[in-house]
Amino acid sequence: MAQDRGEIAPSAFERVVQSVALLGGVLLILATVLKMDYWRLVRTVLPFLVAELILLAVLILCPEVTLALPRLLGLIN
Repeated sequence: MAQDRGEIAPSAFERVVQSVALLGGVLLILATVLKMDYWRLVRTVLPFLVAELILLAVLILCPEVTLALPRLLGLIN
């Protein structure tokens, strides 16, 4: 759709950078509201973020994992 208007679609790297910037902003607001040290909050959230990134990589690299349950239930061939 961006190409239809003559714009350049953002690359995957740009999207990752934007997501990381948003996460940092959310963590900063959360740390302020909770009156918690920012870096302590980052260290607390980091294992969950790493686990999500690993899961995302598995789903991207092995699409069969994503399609196993629908195939088992007969929803797709």
